[in-house]
Amino acid sequence: MRTAVLLIDDDEETRSAIADFVVEAAFTIEQASDATSGLILAEQVEPDIVLLDLALPRHSGLDVLHRLKERHPTREIPVTIRSTYAMLLIRTDGELRTPFDLKDVLDYVSQTLPASATGGVP
Repeated sequence: MRTAVLLIDDDEETRSAIADFVVEAAFTIEQASDATSGLILAEQVEPDIVLLDLALPRHSGLDVLHRLKERHPTREIPVTIRSTYAMLLIRTDGELRTPFDLKDVLDYVSQTLPASATGGVP
C-alpha cells in the first residue's frame, strides 16, 4: 500500500513541484488549492500525512490545522506546515527548519510514517 499525501497549497507551481517530487518517491498525492477543498479531501481520503501551506486565501494554514485537529477522522494525521515566503518548515511535533527544500519535505514524510505505511522507504 502506497502512502497517501495530501498537499494543500494555493500556488500551482509549488504544488506541481512538490507533487512531482512526492510521486517520484513512490507516494500517492492528493492536491487542494484552498482550505475548504483541503478539509473536504482530508476527510474523504484520510491521508497518511498532510503538507499544508501557511498562506492560503480566505483561511490560513493555521486555521486548517486547527480544523483538522478538532475532527475525529483527521485528528491523528501528521501535518507539516510550510511557507515559501518565510522558507520554513514547521512540523506539528514542534520542530522548525529554515530554510527548507523538497528533500526536507520528503525526509519528513518518510520519517513520520511507520515503515509499513511507506513500504519500507527510508
